[in-house]
Amino acid sequence: MTCEQLESLYATFLDNLATRDEIRLIHDHLAVCLRCRSSLTWTHQAMAGHDSVTPPRGFRERLLARLRQETTKNV
Repeated sequence: MTCEQLESLYATFLDNLATRDEIRLIHDHLAVCLRCRSSLTWTHQAMAGHDSVTPPRGFRERLLARLRQETTKNV
């Protein structure tokens, strides 16, 4: 696995969505690549410091209404 391939899997890996094969390849690469290991560690630590955001009340309904409006306008 190259550094570029690993970078393309960061989000999948950090979201625990990587397959077993991907996880094995990622771990193998991280074992030999200090740059990727440092980058992934930093990214993981940065993400861990952020709580999930709860959208304001009614956000979903307003969003869906706006999407419907935009969809009908573009048809």
